[in-house]
Amino acid sequence: MRFWRIIAVLFLLGRVVFAADATNTRGSCSAAARKVLSNAQVEILAFGDINGTGREHCFAVIPTGRKRDQGKPLAIRRGAVLEFDKQAWRSVLNIRNYVKNPDGYVGIEFIDGETIRYSIEIRAERGDGVKQFTIYVHYRDDPESVPIEISWNRKVGRYQEFSPNLVEHAGYQIEIKNPPVRKCCNISK
Repeated sequence: MRFWRIIAVLFLLGRVVFAADATNTRGSCSAAARKVLSNAQVEILAFGDINGTGREHCFAVIPTGRKRDQGKPLAIRRGAVLEFDKQAWRSVLNIRNYVKNPDGYVGIEFIDGETIRYSIEIRAERGDGVKQFTIYVHYRDDPESVPIEISWNRKVGRYQEFSPNLVEHAGYQIEIKNPPVRKCCNISK
């Protein structure tokens, strides 16, 4: 039910095409998402000109299969946002063990080698109240953590972390191309 409310909000913003209105393009996106996510069981959560760029995007995920709790983020194994570019779909955001766009890592400061499990939410506005398709990525193993807020940065033409509450650098955050590796959890007996 929550999914359909989100789609209804995006539709009201004039940025989403429902599956029944564009089955061929949505179908080709679904096929591309299966390749990008290496899984036949993808679910398309958003589709259409969701960013107001004039290009079609789709947000596909592989849900964990756990029961969806009303009003809570959706637990996923992997996710990707694909963009239709000329004659093919290409990945412009990947959510696997880390969140990445073509320019680097999004929403992290270092790599620690741990497996990270995510849950996601889709909202029709950013944390600063601007009406824009936004993906909130939650760390499932740390319910107290602040979610990574990801939306389309029109100035640079890609998805980036958006941090409305940072004192010094509020706004879109630059990707990290080569994050440092932090040794984690070495417990000697």
